[in-house]
Amino acid sequence: MSSQPKDIAGLKLRHPKEEAYEQKTTRELIPLSEVLPLGTPLSLMVDPTNCCNFRCIFCPTGDEALLRSVHRPKGYMSLELFKKIADDMRAFPDRIKELLLYKDGEPLLNPSIVEMIAYAKARNVAQKVALVTNGSLLTDERINGLLSAGLDAIKISVEHMTDEGYARVARANCSYREIHTRVARLFAERERRSHPLLIDLKVLDIDLAEAERVRFIEDYAPICDYMHFDTLMGWSRSDRKDFTLGQKVSRGMDSLNVLSPERLVCPNPFKTLAVNFDGSVTVCCVDWSHALCVGDVKSEPLTEIWRGERLRTLREVHLRGQRGRYSACANCQYFQGMHPINDLDHHAERLLPLYGLESLSSPLADSRANQDSQSKERR
Repeated sequence: MSSQPKDIAGLKLRHPKEEAYEQKTTRELIPLSEVLPLGTPLSLMVDPTNCCNFRCIFCPTGDEALLRSVHRPKGYMSLELFKKIADDMRAFPDRIKELLLYKDGEPLLNPSIVEMIAYAKARNVAQKVALVTNGSLLTDERINGLLSAGLDAIKISVEHMTDEGYARVARANCSYREIHTRVARLFAERERRSHPLLIDLKVLDIDLAEAERVRFIEDYAPICDYMHFDTLMGWSRSDRKDFTLGQKVSRGMDSLNVLSPERLVCPNPFKTLAVNFDGSVTVCCVDWSHALCVGDVKSEPLTEIWRGERLRTLREVHLRGQRGRYSACANCQYFQGMHPINDLDHHAERLLPLYGLESLSSPLADSRANQDSQSKERR
């Protein structure tokens, strides 16, 4: 199969591996409103470290002054704490679909990352164990370790298509060719072992020229299973910094879904948990400031946090259209780009009593009225 996208009458079509990514992503979705309340979160994110060897201009972790302003701690998760988390996962009534080993930092910086994966696989705590990396630390030793540990999926973020772009965007001493070489070695070793690891490549479209987009496809399509172009997104607490770098963004992070600025209820509190490196628990992959704490796994079982009062309150606030009460949620753009199948706005009245909360005749009516009023005032 040719690695080049087809060109019909001057219209550039997506590469089959881009199509495969969209099909996979869509296939894994379920109508969230129909399965709530969940006894087991669909996914659990665990952050091996919130440190990173890159300082990307679009990422909160790359802005030390910003992190200091919100007093975010820095560190690495211990193997002991990770094992406690994995053991806690087994107490849920169902097996979690995805254990995602990443959040705020570069997971391969944690010296225990291979042992973490191996332990999770040995304990059979999730249907899939995956991580996201910038690829710069995929040495031969690390590649062998990840494959031997049984990692199911890896997503590699290509930060730009040129050395100059890496210097400007990632602000790291890393060349484009170095990243490509490491990915190629990962793919070759996977093929040599006939290992089932799925390799997903993405590049963030920060003013990429057409030639750079074509080069991404030509260089990486032969050595991956899925590929896609990401869009800049506003993260949580987008009032603190313009993470979109002044670009006019109209789609979600994976570029698949049009933003829905009118959405009021975030799906994440109802389907996911995220454990920070220090054991504090949030519900959101973009809660970079650690402001949305709903528990601490060092002193509480994950099952109690999932059923706990703090998370119940967070869900209620969202269902009543009052997410502005939380600093991490008030100006979040990320959830606006989630697939419409996750929408809960029109199901809030039915869901409130299912979570033991008092129902209203129209829990979001006042919020929508206020939103419409503000929109008219702006016009």
